[in-house]
Amino acid sequence: MIDANIPIKADNILRVERPIGQTVAFQTGTIVKAEVMDIIESGMVMLKITPPIGQSEGVEGKIIRAKSFVVLEKGDTVLLEANNDEEGLRFKVIERNVQHIESRSNETEGESFLEGIPKKFLEMLTNMSSLRLKSGDYQILKDMLNTMPALLKNNFPEFKALQSFLPAIEELNNKFFKRLVESSGVLFETRLKQLALYGKAFQGDDQKRLLMRLKEIVGSEQVSNILKFEGLKKSDIIDTIDRFIKNIEFYQLSSNINDMLYTYVPIIWNDMRDGQMIFKKEKKGDSNSFTCDIKLDLVSLGLIIATITWYKDEFYIYFNTQTSLTAGLLTMEKGELKKRFEAAGLNIKHINVIETKGLTFTNNEPHGLDVRV
Repeated sequence: MIDANIPIKADNILRVERPIGQTVAFQTGTIVKAEVMDIIESGMVMLKITPPIGQSEGVEGKIIRAKSFVVLEKGDTVLLEANNDEEGLRFKVIERNVQHIESRSNETEGESFLEGIPKKFLEMLTNMSSLRLKSGDYQILKDMLNTMPALLKNNFPEFKALQSFLPAIEELNNKFFKRLVESSGVLFETRLKQLALYGKAFQGDDQKRLLMRLKEIVGSEQVSNILKFEGLKKSDIIDTIDRFIKNIEFYQLSSNINDMLYTYVPIIWNDMRDGQMIFKKEKKGDSNSFTCDIKLDLVSLGLIIATITWYKDEFYIYFNTQTSLTAGLLTMEKGELKKRFEAAGLNIKHINVIETKGLTFTNNEPHGLDVRV
């Protein structure tokens, strides 16, 4: 399964390559303002640092060169949080085009974000987090639907309708992906409300509606007798259906708590352990930039994180991998990727591939639209 997520904020990283003039050190958690003095090829930027009063004195106005994993423009001002790891100093972009900076405590973004949420909702979300399904669980549902007697599938179209929402990775395209997100069941009650208030009918079907209807069908006496005759246990089928309904309810609760759409895409992909897509839109002057972060934890290639940004009719693509083997394979195929973009009439400004030891698939609480596969 792949999570699809459009957050308000994401982990935009600037990796410091070399300070100009002298070594500059910051304590982890230090918040600084920086002005983008220049943009260099290969994703490099020149930053003029302004730390808050009382922190990192002596570096006021120092120029730092960094590799940027987010699109910046000359003249931008950004608010950064310093972090030190085994590879050196890096900054996380917190805000853009800020006008001033004040000293902040080291509380995390997640802590401040959660302050306004009632404790009972957080406890409920914690208790329900174990209900989120993994990629292999969707194969279980598909296998269950395949075992249903032909008599039931022919008389109740809900069986085949739900099965159509469980594609293999080879079947996925942009139109099918859109359909899966819209019909995931997370918006089921919202669509019912639109129907009641405005008479706006469902477009297509809904997975939660189908699951609830199938639970009702399987629970009927007539269908129970057919299942018993075929050697199938009604209780096992209902338990499986309940697992998938609760999975949808976990995403519904997460969406309400985070004030966003947090959903999943039930793709069956044997090579994938986990996946996530994060979509975001940011305002830069009089233009917008759109970014998709794709995280794939694959059995064959390990963890791959791809960041694709579209800004002023150009694409900026960054790949981050766990292993040198995967980084080498991606580097070899950069030319082919560029050809395919150009064949589709799309312009790539930059493609960069790096290897990061200790790269992890982090599952931070989403602050936007999150779709999990």
